[in-house]
Amino acid sequence: MNNVLSELIQWTPSFSIGFSLNLLISLVAMLAGTAIGWALACGRRGQPYTAWSSNMLTGVFRNIPSFVFMFFIAFIIPIEFEFQGEQVRFPT
Repeated sequence: MNNVLSELIQWTPSFSIGFSLNLLISLVAMLAGTAIGWALACGRRGQPYTAWSSNMLTGVFRNIPSFVFMFFIAFIIPIEFEFQGEQVRFPT
C-alpha cells in the first residue's frame, strides 16, 4: 500500500498536466466547432451559392462518423513541421 501511495504522489503532477492539456484541447475543439457551425449557419442564410456550399459542408460533417473523422485528422496532421525556421514535433 505504501508503494502505491508513493507512486501516486510521484506521478500526480504528470497526471494533472495531462488532464489540464486534455481540458484545453476539448475547449479549443468546442470553440472551433462552434465557430465553424456558426459560420455555416450564417452561410446557409446567405446568397444561393453560399447557401448551397454551406449546405453541402453541413451534410458532409453530419454524415461522417466522428470516430472515423478523428482517425482521418490524426493521419493528416504531420508529425513534424517547420515554423519560423524551427522544427516543431508533435509527441507521438
